Amino acid sequence: MSAGGYHTIGALSYKRHTLYQGNKGQFLTAYTEACRRDEVNVLRQMIPYLRTAPGKVWLLSVVTKQDVWWPDCQSVEQFYSAGEYAAGVNELTTARGIEKFRHELVPASLVISNFVTGEAEPLLKNAEGYDHRRQVESVRRLFEAVKALMDWEAA
Repeated sequence: MSAGGYHTIGALSYKRHTLYQGNKGQFLTAYTEACRRDEVNVLRQMIPYLRTAPGKVWLLSVVTKQDVWWPDCQSVEQFYSAGEYAAGVNELTTARGIEKFRHELVPASLVISNFVTGEAEPLLKNAEGYDHRRQVESVRRLFEAVKALMDWEAA
């Protein structure tokens, strides 16, 4: 589970975060980039285990908070489908082969809400136009992906 770089900050104010340098916009850019690097690092840590796991292995990458990053959907989806994250997934596909490894990428919004700190400081509003219908469709796609992966594994 990823969040397009929009990981929950927790109880911390963004102004007390180590990446804050006096500008909220610059902080948000630095923060999302750092979080995406963390997501890649987690995938990289999993690769040796997924590479050698017995039988079929599937990986479901759910990129949450779509309601927040929706205006920037091309660059977020590019990161997961063709960027550094995708490079890790491609490494697994090459190592295991398509008969033994399958990956699904599902952008989703589990809830629609603004991106705020634990101190209720607004960092980014949810995207205008990202409505309940889109949110429900994203959750439906998530369930469909899980079912498809389970069917693939059983075949």
